[in-house]
Amino acid sequence: MLNWIFKKKTAAEQAPVRPSPAPAPVAAPAETAAAREARLAEWAARLGQASGDDAALLALAREDGAPVDIKVAAIEALAGEAALKDAEREFRTHDRRVYRLAKQRLAAAVATRSAREAAAALLASAEGLAQEAVIPANRLVALDRDWKALDASLLAPESIARFGTLTTQLTALMHDRAEREAAVTRWTAGAREAVARLQTVSLAVAQGAETQSVLTAAAEAAAALQAGVPQGHDDPALVEALGGGRLTAAQIETRLALLAQFEAPVAEPAPPADVAAEPPGEGAPEPVKADPVALATDRWRTQPPIGDDRVAQALEQRFAVWRRSQGGAPAAPAPEKKKDKPPRPKPAAPDPEAIARADTLLAQAETALAEGHLAEAHQQLTALDDLVSPAQRGRLQGLWAEHGRLKGWQQWGGARARDDLVAEAEALATATEVPDAKIAPRQQADTIDALRKRWKELDRTGGPSSQPLWQRFDAALKTAYGPVAAALAKVDAERQANLAAREALLAVLEATPAAEETGWREQVRALDTFQTAWRKLGPVEHTVPHKSREALVARWRAALARIEVPLEAARKEAERGRESLIARAQALAAEGASGQGRDLVPRVRDLQAEWQEHAKSVPLSRGAENSLWTRFKAGTDAVFAQREAVFNARDEVLRANLMAREALVERLAALTADTPAAELKRTLSEVDAQWRQAGDVPRQDVPRIDVAWRNAREIAQSHLAASAQRKWQVTVESVLARHALCEQRERDGASPALDEAWSAQPAVPTLWERALADRWASSAAPVDADTVDQWLLQVEMALDMPSPEAFQAARREWKLRAMKAALESRQSAAEGTVGADDGFARLLGQSGLAPVQRERFDAIVAVLRTRPR
Repeated sequence: MLNWIFKKKTAAEQAPVRPSPAPAPVAAPAETAAAREARLAEWAARLGQASGDDAALLALAREDGAPVDIKVAAIEALAGEAALKDAEREFRTHDRRVYRLAKQRLAAAVATRSAREAAAALLASAEGLAQEAVIPANRLVALDRDWKALDASLLAPESIARFGTLTTQLTALMHDRAEREAAVTRWTAGAREAVARLQTVSLAVAQGAETQSVLTAAAEAAAALQAGVPQGHDDPALVEALGGGRLTAAQIETRLALLAQFEAPVAEPAPPADVAAEPPGEGAPEPVKADPVALATDRWRTQPPIGDDRVAQALEQRFAVWRRSQGGAPAAPAPEKKKDKPPRPKPAAPDPEAIARADTLLAQAETALAEGHLAEAHQQLTALDDLVSPAQRGRLQGLWAEHGRLKGWQQWGGARARDDLVAEAEALATATEVPDAKIAPRQQADTIDALRKRWKELDRTGGPSSQPLWQRFDAALKTAYGPVAAALAKVDAERQANLAAREALLAVLEATPAAEETGWREQVRALDTFQTAWRKLGPVEHTVPHKSREALVARWRAALARIEVPLEAARKEAERGRESLIARAQALAAEGASGQGRDLVPRVRDLQAEWQEHAKSVPLSRGAENSLWTRFKAGTDAVFAQREAVFNARDEVLRANLMAREALVERLAALTADTPAAELKRTLSEVDAQWRQAGDVPRQDVPRIDVAWRNAREIAQSHLAASAQRKWQVTVESVLARHALCEQRERDGASPALDEAWSAQPAVPTLWERALADRWASSAAPVDADTVDQWLLQVEMALDMPSPEAFQAARREWKLRAMKAALESRQSAAEGTVGADDGFARLLGQSGLAPVQRERFDAIVAVLRTRPR
């Protein structure tokens, strides 16, 4: 049917088969082989000439007479991708072998070209990566992964070797640079630690808390680091810091050596003997002694300045302490000797109360210094300058020295803490300036506040700070506060927008008409809409400007009260109405439980409709509505549950009736064709009686159970009919057997075998048994043929079977006589009429029937077979 689609010819359209011509004589095998070899040699020579020329090879493969092997060899010799593409397109519709080869060669050529192009790109990336100052590890890993993804069999060996060399170089470069970076990192960390160590030790040595040997060791470690600066280090400031720390250490050693010279006791040189022996002349001026404190001060001031302010201040404090210690015995020039010099007054005796008060103050100053209260100790020491006695002055000078040492430590700690604060503030500002930095404004603000509090605390406890340092600190915190200010501005704008949205909601709510105009449902809807939108705007205390919050809340309360107050009153009234409906529902439930209720369901339906009207008129709050509805529903559900219980009881009865009827159907279905007729009759009778007594069944099961009942009963009745038919057939066969034995005995005479066969026959109906017994005993008197014809006619009429044509008039006469007799005497039969059983019995007792009569007798027997008696 589909041949026309494929343009194929049907069998009828095909050309007739022509007889094949006689085969040509076969040439000798030697000649055929030689010709073939010569032809292949010629094609091979042409193939060799075309080798290296894709166009010639492709033309050779296109020739019609070329052998397939030559075409395949030509395609295999093609080198260009364009030629392979032409070959694949040329042989696509014919010569599948050549086409497959061309397609495979083309795919391989394309894959090779793509792989080599990707390899060239990767090689260029690797060469470019080798020229970069920093080689990212992820790029090297990606390069190696992309190279491994290529098919190595498609790459040129020199490309593979080149990539291996480049990866080795890149790996070596990475390792070398990593080692140099690690060395620079280690040196930088060590240098920074050495600088910090030098600063800490220098200040401690300057304050007298550490020995000079510690400072010398720190300076030597810094010198070793300065001498071993690694290649690639690009932080000259750190190298300068090392040099500056060493210079400061050297200056500290020089200053400490001076202090040691100042503090060492110097013995006054004795004058020469001749000079000492000569008393000074009268009126000669006494020699003026040089002031050692002034000389020491001059030497101290001529020292080069120290770059570290804290170290310089600590050394100055120590020098000031020494100077104060020398203030009790200044090397002042002796006063000129006057002629009339009054005698020097004797010092007054020390006051015991002043000494005791000075001791108390000294003890308090010692306690204050021990506890670190330098300000309190300074006040006490200042007050003691004019109170102490010469014996107590040494103790006072010691306290002044301890105060100076502790003050230096406090100032050094405050300076270090300020430097740390500045570093933290600048780091915070730097992190803020990073593009796309994720900054938490609240946390940033807390951090800035904490830094400012710490600076104020240092101002209180650590002494004043330099103005440039404070400006750096303040500028960094202002920079860091930029995102916080932006976030606060954004929050303020959002709060203004939130305020505007809330005011718009309030305006809509305030414009809502009263309930008398729209009804309570509209009021509730407007209120719910407002509250939902209001909650979406967030808490008022966190989303509205503070200055507008109080007025907004007051307006909000007034707008809500305008609707909620009358709504609550209406809801209370509605709740009382719902309570009355609940009471009525509970009364209906109690009435149904007592069994005296009538028409409860319609009354419940009416009650539910009334509830719906109440709910539509005044909606309650969700909690109150749910609570009242639950109680109301419990009452109505009780009525429906009682109704359901009645229905369930009725359904149980119907299901029991259905099961009883199904059992009756199954009982009928258990009957078979082999069941005795008596049992069939009894079962049918009992099942019919029980079926009539069984009650109703569920409506949906009526058709099914009725059909099953009719089918089962019909089958049972068919079994009963078949059993009666079989029994009747046995009876008819027994009658015919006895009739045949009578005919045989009449023909052949009596014999014991016939008697035995007669006795073996089963019983037959009594009327027929008597007629056959009389015939067997030869006691029946023969009758004439007319009488037999009349019997045959009457039996045929009784069985309603046709009679021969010759007896149709007699048959009509018998019918008229029977009708007349029935009309006159109201009897069912005319005089002389015999029935079917009686007439058949008379026919059984007669012998010597004519052939026509015998045919009519056999026809009667055939009809009797089908009509059980």
